[in-house]
Amino acid sequence: MVLKSTGTILLQASNSSQGIRSPTKQDEGEDRKTVRRRTLGETIRLAQFGILQRPHEMVDVNSMEMREDVYRNERALPSTVLSFDHLRIRCGVGTAAQGEICVDEAKKWLKKTTQKDMRELASWDDPPDCLQKPVQAALQFLCDDDLSLENCRKSLLSGRAFLRELEQFNHMRVTQKNLEKITALHSSAAAVIAEGRGHNQGRLGLYTALVFAVLINSVIIANRERLGLAAEAEKPTKTLTAVGATFARHEPVRIEFRHLLTALDQARDLEKTPLLVCNGKELVVCCFFEYMCAVAIDAKRVINEVHIKKIKTREEMQEELRQKVSTALRYGRPLHVRMANSAFDWRPYCERVEDPETATGDERRDDSDAAVGSPDGPSLLPHELFQGSAWYREPVWSRVLRARDMEGCCFNMDTHFLFITSDWDLAKVKEHYPDRVPHFEQMAIIDIDVSSLEAD
Repeated sequence: MVLKSTGTILLQASNSSQGIRSPTKQDEGEDRKTVRRRTLGETIRLAQFGILQRPHEMVDVNSMEMREDVYRNERALPSTVLSFDHLRIRCGVGTAAQGEICVDEAKKWLKKTTQKDMRELASWDDPPDCLQKPVQAALQFLCDDDLSLENCRKSLLSGRAFLRELEQFNHMRVTQKNLEKITALHSSAAAVIAEGRGHNQGRLGLYTALVFAVLINSVIIANRERLGLAAEAEKPTKTLTAVGATFARHEPVRIEFRHLLTALDQARDLEKTPLLVCNGKELVVCCFFEYMCAVAIDAKRVINEVHIKKIKTREEMQEELRQKVSTALRYGRPLHVRMANSAFDWRPYCERVEDPETATGDERRDDSDAAVGSPDGPSLLPHELFQGSAWYREPVWSRVLRARDMEGCCFNMDTHFLFITSDWDLAKVKEHYPDRVPHFEQMAIIDIDVSSLEAD
């Protein structure tokens, strides 16, 4: 029998009494596995932040290289149907509010594309040209001259690899020759959106085609600016000339919603009051102008409070309307007269004021005295409020003001203008407004094509 040394016996006794035993190689391996499992879980959850490293690797590896693992888990991405609706809105009314989509923003929309949606687009037996052209344009953007249907399907089936190429390719290195080839394919986001409203509504693959079309359009715009080429889609000179000539003939002009601000500028330059025919989409148009801090006058509210509920007298409402006009004047804000789906008669709330330039000396003196000197003048609005050629003259608009309104004001007639909106179509507007809205025949009637705003 071999006797253990005294030191060994004492060490074992000490460990057993404290509940501690010496670590073995097997124990060290189990500890490493435990730490590795915990760290890997944390790394996967926080990989997108790029702040964790894999401790079991011999070299430092930044977890940003694990983005592919995050991308593969497509349950975190929104549905392609929802993404399609969001991008459709951004391409419609969002373009008028925020401008065209730039390349960086297009790449953010590109990251929402799922591999499933790409493969579904590749599986379409006979895809329409409007869905095939964005994929062909994307291949041409990558300098791939093989634009056959087979190569388009092969690229779509590659999934994330194809998206990564589009994302990493330097869009500012496109040559003018290649840009001409891309443009000649006529990739159109509007055509894809129109296809999504038809019998293919909600079908997988539409978002992929739409986001490719948006990306290609942003690339075309960026490179045209870089190369100093004029954009065919915008043609501002011809647009301004056509709109201005139509207004000069006192004829209605039909425009897309994205050209609304251009038409308003033309109406202002010609000193005409713009009347926006919204064709059932006045709420959307009004929402757009709320960001301009316009002072709103709601005609239906006047009808309801004075003529239906009768909670206010006509005189009280006249003073309230005068105060709204005064507010718009004092702070240089737009004045929005919202007719909605009504034919409100403005004649009882307005008075006719003679043209100051043609009035006699006595009449000019009376107008000047009534303008600001009287603290409590009549609350009737001048008819010239609806006549752009006369409203911006100080002897006319000053008649709305009272002496107390002059305190703390900052008149700016460069930013102040009046515009009218109606929820009716052009036929109803022409039928009911001539006898109810003063100077209707001199207005710039803007008939808005709201097809891009329709949500099916």
